[in-house]
Amino acid sequence: MGEQTQFEPGDKVPNNGTYSEVGERAFHMGVNDPQHVTLQKGDTFPPTTNQNRKWKLDRQGKH
Repeated sequence: MGEQTQFEPGDKVPNNGTYSEVGERAFHMGVNDPQHVTLQKGDTFPPTTNQNRKWKLDRQGKH
């Protein structure tokens, strides 16, 4: 099995980096004006702006 790529609010952050909100089916639908957060490993993911959204790593260790 591969590494998890999408995370729920409240999950622990696996790696330092900038994370962006994505839709449930990010491959098919984008999110207009998504939130971006810079988090450290071990932090907790914050709430998303919509209950159907998740967090995905945007850029590792950069902003």
